[in-house]
Amino acid sequence: MPIIYDEEAGHDRVILNPFLTIDEAVIVLLGKSLRDFPFVHFDDNGEHEDTYELEDYLQLFYDSDDKDLAKKGLKYHEDLLNAVENRELFLFNQRLRAIKLIEWAGQKGIPVSSEHLIFIKNNLAGKRPPKGYWYELRKTEIINALAQLGHEDPAHLPRSRNGIRGIRANVRDIVMKKDHLFHSQGVFRDTWQDMRHEKIIGEST
Repeated sequence: MPIIYDEEAGHDRVILNPFLTIDEAVIVLLGKSLRDFPFVHFDDNGEHEDTYELEDYLQLFYDSDDKDLAKKGLKYHEDLLNAVENRELFLFNQRLRAIKLIEWAGQKGIPVSSEHLIFIKNNLAGKRPPKGYWYELRKTEIINALAQLGHEDPAHLPRSRNGIRGIRANVRDIVMKKDHLFHSQGVFRDTWQDMRHEKIIGEST
């Protein structure tokens, strides 16, 4: 059963018979989780900041030397537009029916990641899909920022002292300049917490 990550609610949401934009359909065909595609960015006050398009998403693959994946995304986009034009697929309010997309992909020999098919019982149990590509990029930026500040071992950071600005705040100042990755302080906070839970970040005892 297809799912989508609800950023505001902070958990996965099962969509019955969902519809996808062409851009979202490309992400699915690439085997990437929809939670990794930054559709709309909001600031910490909930105000709309920016909307990222497929071109922005694929550009990051180019920038990280994964040009083959970016080219594949462009090819899928062209194939989907042709499928709509040839009436192999139909748009409803500029959206594709996800079930029909999966059927079409099967006919074209395009594997659809099982990450996008999940039983509702897993959703109710709070199971989350892998953090994926964007989390890895954010994690790398945080580790690089720590190294820039002289902390080569993130798992053994010095403890914060009262009256002195903490390491986390200094790291946040650096990485928030990469607003295509950290589009709000909430994203930074969640990434930092995930890294603590994975024991990538910790304090010296």
